[in-house]
Amino acid sequence: TPWCIGPHLHTVIRVLFQRVPKLRLEREYIATPDGGQFALDWLVNKGPDDLDKPIVMVIPGIAGGSHNNYVRHLVLNGQTNKCRTVVFNNRGCSFSTLLTPRMYSGSNTEDLSLAVCTLSQRYPNAPIIILAVSLGGMITTHYITSTHGTRSNVKAACIISSPWNSFGTCESINEPLNHYLYERYLLGKLKDIVKTHKHLFKNKHLPFNLRHVMKADTLREWDDRFYFQNVWV
Repeated sequence: TPWCIGPHLHTVIRVLFQRVPKLRLEREYIATPDGGQFALDWLVNKGPDDLDKPIVMVIPGIAGGSHNNYVRHLVLNGQTNKCRTVVFNNRGCSFSTLLTPRMYSGSNTEDLSLAVCTLSQRYPNAPIIILAVSLGGMITTHYITSTHGTRSNVKAACIISSPWNSFGTCESINEPLNHYLYERYLLGKLKDIVKTHKHLFKNKHLPFNLRHVMKADTLREWDDRFYFQNVWV
């Protein structure tokens, strides 16, 4: 489109004008060994069920989930291709409930590994295809290239708009225009998760100060004050 030029305008126009698909999703919580949980949102299929049909697992970007526009369009693409489709929501994302102060990071693959193993056991003959965006792509890349554990039934993965250099990305998103358009929004979403579950983060034995964390103005400050202070990252 001649009048819609450049990545910034593409992003803004999509957010403002693209239709958000109405989907019927069923939420399933998966308990984790450390006492936490994450949510899988399944697209409800009509008609007879085929236990062996491919599974498309969508992994959203930072603070994203099954409620997001871009995620729902990916889910619809999976349905169009006659696949069983599920959204992997990181801990606390998409209005899911946190049970512990532990959240998620781009380098931690424990929850994704558990999700894949759960699906592989439930549908042993169904191939799994992962569609991962941004931070979800970082998690998936770490998982796919990991030398420990098993990839189970994962047969393919598509990584979309994922940063190759996380430090360079932090510097880029901190530039004035990117900070105004993207970083403030993403940081606000992360803070919303913590605010919703603030009772979990007030433990004096945790290695960070909640008030100091919530004053972070950039994603790098958020990482320094919050994520990097946690032994599970």
